[in-house]
Amino acid sequence: MATLTRRSFLHATLIGVPMAMALPGGRGRAAGSGPAMLLVSGIAADAEAGALFDYLDPILSQGVPVSCLLRHDPARPDALAENAPLCALLDRLRRDYAGLAEIVLHAPGLTDPRGFFRMRNAARAQNAYRRAMAPLAGQPVTALAAATDGAIDGPADGLRSAGFRTLIRLPSGNSAGTLGTAEDGTRVISGGRRFAIDAEATDLDALLAEALAGDALSILVADWPAASPDRETAFALGARLGDRLALALRGGGTRHATTPSELLLQSGEAPPRHLALCIEAGADSPARTALLAGLDAAGLRHTPLGPEGCALLTGAPDDAALRGLFATLGDSPAPRGACLASPAPLPGTDMAGLDLLLNLSAAPTAPLGLSPEGVLRLSPGLVHDGRPPVMGLADLERDLEEALAPLQDAILVIRADAFASAAEAETFVAALAAIGASGLFTLGDLADLQAAITARDEPARLVRAAARERRIAPPVPDPQTDLLLADARRAWAYFEALADPVSGLAPATAWREGGGVASYDFATMWDTGTQILATIGAHSLGLIEAGDFRGRIARILGHLGETRQAGLILPRGMTSTSGTAAGIDSYNASDTGRLLTALKVLETYVEGEEPGIADIVAGWDLDRTIREGMLHNITDGVFEDATATNYADYMTRGFALWGFEVASPYRTSGIETGFAADVEILHEIARLGPIGAEPHLLGAVELGQSDVARVAADALMAAQIAEHRATGRLLCVSEVPIDREPWFVYQGYQIGAEDPWVIRSGNPAPRFDTPGFRRSVEMVSTKAAFLWHVTRPGPYSDLLIAHVREKARGTVHGFAPGVLTALDAGVPNYADLNTNGVILEAIAMRLNGGRPAIEWRMSAAPNPTAPNPTAPNPTDGAVVPPPARP
Repeated sequence: MATLTRRSFLHATLIGVPMAMALPGGRGRAAGSGPAMLLVSGIAADAEAGALFDYLDPILSQGVPVSCLLRHDPARPDALAENAPLCALLDRLRRDYAGLAEIVLHAPGLTDPRGFFRMRNAARAQNAYRRAMAPLAGQPVTALAAATDGAIDGPADGLRSAGFRTLIRLPSGNSAGTLGTAEDGTRVISGGRRFAIDAEATDLDALLAEALAGDALSILVADWPAASPDRETAFALGARLGDRLALALRGGGTRHATTPSELLLQSGEAPPRHLALCIEAGADSPARTALLAGLDAAGLRHTPLGPEGCALLTGAPDDAALRGLFATLGDSPAPRGACLASPAPLPGTDMAGLDLLLNLSAAPTAPLGLSPEGVLRLSPGLVHDGRPPVMGLADLERDLEEALAPLQDAILVIRADAFASAAEAETFVAALAAIGASGLFTLGDLADLQAAITARDEPARLVRAAARERRIAPPVPDPQTDLLLADARRAWAYFEALADPVSGLAPATAWREGGGVASYDFATMWDTGTQILATIGAHSLGLIEAGDFRGRIARILGHLGETRQAGLILPRGMTSTSGTAAGIDSYNASDTGRLLTALKVLETYVEGEEPGIADIVAGWDLDRTIREGMLHNITDGVFEDATATNYADYMTRGFALWGFEVASPYRTSGIETGFAADVEILHEIARLGPIGAEPHLLGAVELGQSDVARVAADALMAAQIAEHRATGRLLCVSEVPIDREPWFVYQGYQIGAEDPWVIRSGNPAPRFDTPGFRRSVEMVSTKAAFLWHVTRPGPYSDLLIAHVREKARGTVHGFAPGVLTALDAGVPNYADLNTNGVILEAIAMRLNGGRPAIEWRMSAAPNPTAPNPTAPNPTDGAVVPPPARP
């Protein structure tokens, strides 16, 4: 079978000859001559090479192309390298049967809807193959086609990052063959008719007759058995199939057999390859000036290898070097990717935070594609170092032809001293422009190449960005003890002044009115949980005495409201803090989750002083609100799933503290680790909706970080920092009360949205969903600023805490909810329980050695640092029993 060589392909395309006319042996066929493809599937890394060749030999000898689907097992990535005979056979097929036999890497997860995992899985398979083949080939060997089982309609873009140009999607059963193209130009072949290699002759004849009828793409899939047949049997089976298939293909004259890559070449529809140009930094010279000026005049983009582009590594790739690189990127006036060019492979180096690693070595085992840390690894296809001294069109054509496979994207690196004169540089620019004009390559820089061959995955990008930020500014807490204690006293003033002397409950909000202070005398169970935690925090900081602490807690516990919903006794949705109103009869699982966390923290804090907390929890029918592991809200007797939100992790942790068996709505595999596990979690977080500082940072302050809370917080902080660098906008998003209708808004970040910074009110009125309304209520949340300050200390957190200290010092009691962005001023004459309670929690965490509240102990609390003359008289510390159930 005639094959298309690299030289004939490149030359034909460069001079503009139509692809069909350039195919040797009359391969350019008229419409209606449907292609056929024979795939041998199920070839494991431990397959017996002799039997496999004996099966393939009589088929190939009939001129029938065969695609061998080599199965990659991620659990045994180097199994192929351990099978020397099979590696030798694959190398022989690659060398001696070029165009007639193609190695296709058969791997799981290549149509995963999440771009990172799709690209990571492709790179795993490709690099295992490259490592196995390198000792025999002596050069990088890249498979151009991949295959995967399962869904025949999943995405395929991004596989090009690992060098693949074709994906075969094999169904579990039989289906007609179809052709498609992914967004990045990857050819997608779907369908196939499967048969065992030892199928009966009559069955084989019937299958071939049916499969080869008509002009549509025909895909035949011969399943190689797990236990290889003996060699004589293998040869006989191959001969039977090869003879029949050769006769069938020749008989009608309308079919031609091919392989995946040959099909892409034959079609004439292969999208242009991408060629990225990189120029090594060097001293100014006439040649360099001419080169850069010529590229600019021709509109040819390039990436400098040096400080202004892709940083060129000159020393060891240690943490300090990467931290310096990332800090430089952070200070750059124009956002650009984190790119590093290394003259040698970097095995074992922690590359977390990099976007792209350009390996300048010629090592045949240099990794390709996406790394486990989400770094795109690429190598130059061609390096021009001045030999030959003049690179005209013919030279460039020749070098590209010899260096690259016909479908391969490439990087061209120009060394700093590649040109001795301006004339040489100008000749090269003219040649490069001609290559671009030919249509064979799309020219650009590394960023263009990266965008063209990778799939967008916003969660993966955010996890990389978070890793960069951790390296730029490792968390080194600044104690600020005196300032924080002053902040704590200001926040505690809200509870000192406004807690009801009988119920002990503070109102949800308060404001200036008529020369005095008015308040909204109701509290949700979320509010009550906050007040309990704030009271613990105040005592742990020495702001109140033990007797005062006990009295306050006793009054709060004695006035926890209850409701009957669907025949169940449960915490009341909203309670009157003064006891003069009915409150709201509903049950909210999220609010109850916070209350349960507060009660467990209280139980551990008092160290054996039993205030009847367990009895209170046992008196509620919480277990009956859990259905199939999921928490539910109840309103008017109707159950509603409460877990389809990013509050789910926080609320389920609260229930779990008391032994309730609750399921997580975050659907993760449990098998991923490190970067991949974080990306998997963040995809689930994105699915459930926007994220804000609460409740994720609350979980860190109270219980220690869960994986969900850590990943969400890291991503949100990275997004806030990036927005501030790009626009100067100071963002600190969380749920916040406002001083007018609809009284409460949720500020958050929706991962993957076109406009990710969202503000939602929960009120369906159209006037609360306009740009003007959102602009008027956007604010830097005061409590979130304190939460960031203690959980993610660093330059951005310092900006936030300074901002709210200056502008959110309330005129009522405590701190205002936030600083309004449009007015650059605190919410006027307004304060709320949650802001001041969370501030107390956060400060207490910092000044309790950075330990979460669940680890604080009453016996370790200091004596009060100052008297509290406005505090209500403490009781004797006895627990007031809860009110009788209605």
